[in-house]
Amino acid sequence: MNLVIPDEVHTGQSATPSGWSYRMFYFGAETLRRAAAEMAGRAAAVPFFTAGVIEDQALAGLIRAAHRRLEDRTVSLLERQSIFLHLLIRLIARHAAAPPPLHPTGREHRGVGRAIDYITARFGEEMTITELAAVAGLSHQADTLANLLHAEVRYPPGSLVLEAGCGTGSQTVILARNNPGSRFVALDISPASLAQAEQAVQSAGLTNVRFEQGDIFSLAHADASYDHVFVCFVLEHLADPLAALRRLQRVLRPGGGVCVIEGDHGSFYCHSETATARRTVACLVEVQAALGGNALIGRQLYPLLGRAGFATPRVVPRVVYVDGSRPDLIEGFSRQTFIAMVRGVRDQAIARGLIDPAAWERGIGDLEAAADPGGTFCYTFFQATATRS
Repeated sequence: MNLVIPDEVHTGQSATPSGWSYRMFYFGAETLRRAAAEMAGRAAAVPFFTAGVIEDQALAGLIRAAHRRLEDRTVSLLERQSIFLHLLIRLIARHAAAPPPLHPTGREHRGVGRAIDYITARFGEEMTITELAAVAGLSHQADTLANLLHAEVRYPPGSLVLEAGCGTGSQTVILARNNPGSRFVALDISPASLAQAEQAVQSAGLTNVRFEQGDIFSLAHADASYDHVFVCFVLEHLADPLAALRRLQRVLRPGGGVCVIEGDHGSFYCHSETATARRTVACLVEVQAALGGNALIGRQLYPLLGRAGFATPRVVPRVVYVDGSRPDLIEGFSRQTFIAMVRGVRDQAIARGLIDPAAWERGIGDLEAAADPGGTFCYTFFQATATRS
């Protein structure tokens, strides 16, 4: 098996005159991180692989079998997802540079029983791992934050809404379910993310979403072609969010509304808070800035919308507060959302000299301690709305 690390130059040239053929999986970093978290039963960093070629007959056979099963459309969606997850866990456990420890069995979450009952009652029906996680109470960011961020996002029946930067569809499903009388165009630059988003929408039984590959900075849509535009967790990743907002304004009809939701990592605080915990969070902000993003963009939405030419911008802070009385938020937000995001930049932060490994581990440990029932977490998202004049 040949591994190609993201951003590593490779040619794909044949080694013999007769040529060669191959099949390849392309794993997103977030997909690998989530598989590692499933292994450990807690948040985990993105696994890293140092070997360029792996000699592992058992794993090679598993990969071949996975390709065949995943291409067989008679195989259920749940089985395809389970095969894929099993493959990732085997790959990480056997060949990652520092694999997380496997989560011990025998003390499963009580929601596993609910999932078993759900499967038994619907045996033979299509279902997904995401659906089962929701039944078991194990789904994380999208479900945890849905009511907080989307409770007021409602569109009049018949509206045509552009979701710019839909990613893997977490927000798409919520929007389409909450607005059954509206039509959505879910746009993203990544074909892989669009495929996952389309699968998520289909699994939810929703039919009011159309998917389209495209770039916010070069939209092919006609002027004033949408009634509303929705943007969530997108601007923080863009080098020029102002230009993006100006382009989105062009496709919005006069009087149409835009809704923008972003976080602000500088708004985070916890108890008990330590200097090392604060430093690890600062590393997340600094790494994102080095990559051309802005993890502090939430506080900037009001002036950005005004400079982009939108009328009557209004920003509402949405505070997530977590303590021992909210175990769902301890797991769903503190650990599986916020601390998981921080963990994800470990290697980059250390490689850039922002922090040393020992300090990083102390900081993560301090954040985990604040996520225990005796600690508290607080973070602010910002929801901004405006109209095109």
